[in-house]
Amino acid sequence: MIPIEKQKTIVLAAPNDYELHHLIQKNLEFHGFKVTKILSNPSGIKYKNWTEKMFSFLRKLFFNDKNYKKNIIQRNVLNYQINQLSTVDNYDYGLFIRADFFDNEIIKLVKQKVKHLVSYHYDGLKRSPEVFQKIKLFDNFYVFEKEDLVNPLHRLSPCTNFYFDFDLDSKNKQKTEIDFYFLGSHHDSRLNDLLFFSEMCIKKGYSADFQIVFIRKNALKKKLYLNSNFTCLDKTVSFEDYIENIKKTKVIIDFVIDEHSGLSFRVFESIKYQKKLITTNPTIVNYDFYNPNNIYVVKGNNYENIENFINSDYIPLPSEISEKYSFKNWINYVLNIKPHHTITIP
Repeated sequence: MIPIEKQKTIVLAAPNDYELHHLIQKNLEFHGFKVTKILSNPSGIKYKNWTEKMFSFLRKLFFNDKNYKKNIIQRNVLNYQINQLSTVDNYDYGLFIRADFFDNEIIKLVKQKVKHLVSYHYDGLKRSPEVFQKIKLFDNFYVFEKEDLVNPLHRLSPCTNFYFDFDLDSKNKQKTEIDFYFLGSHHDSRLNDLLFFSEMCIKKGYSADFQIVFIRKNALKKKLYLNSNFTCLDKTVSFEDYIENIKKTKVIIDFVIDEHSGLSFRVFESIKYQKKLITTNPTIVNYDFYNPNNIYVVKGNNYENIENFINSDYIPLPSEISEKYSFKNWINYVLNIKPHHTITIP
């Protein structure tokens, strides 16, 4: 008699930004995991009651105590997270996405409740140095920046981002509606690249949709994006809506900020949906999926032969390469579930 395989259990800890956690949970469940999820910044959690809110107001008014509100909210979020974990016992795995968003107390609590605890950091460690003192709490800590792997003080493992390998809906493939699509937050380092490319699109008659998200401190910079290709947003687009926009475009634009050399999620969406990609990330040429017919690497503002690139057909990748960057292989790799393809950063 063939034994029935026990369902794998996992604690997923992730930030609420872009609702990426929603699709990660959905993909984990698609691959047979039972998931308990905790968020670093759950919406709606501020004060427990009116008294707490009033006391916070008085502390700020009479004592100029600007940290009291922040500390109260952090405490209430911590209590929420502890409550979410109350039913967790002897789980197989714990996965933290962006561990720098979580208090050490929560990381240690999850570690007590799971057999294997890992973290994935999809940002450069130098951008969030507070994470360094958390690395030792994990069995494995994965990073997507090559520069982070050479740090001799920490035991780090290479990884990349991934694409979701379940269908978000049952509809037929959407027809291409625009030539170019970009979604990203405003960052000074990619402003000129976006402006130059947008003007080129206008001159050549290409259609484009560049969605730029602004946090409060950058709100005044909206005036820099004046032409019709730009849509200025005051809040983030959900990851699910972003993918729907990806499906409608012919070419994905990947203009990275100067602090990153790791590959963004846009790269892996281009693999799944077989979309051409224009990127300013020069490290992409070292990866096994790189094909100059599918990926155009911008050097300065040189767009020589861009028309030939756009008008030629996408060349599908060998299945063993495209499947390597699927969520299924990604989760098996970071959790050390065999079989899996090892993901490296060349």
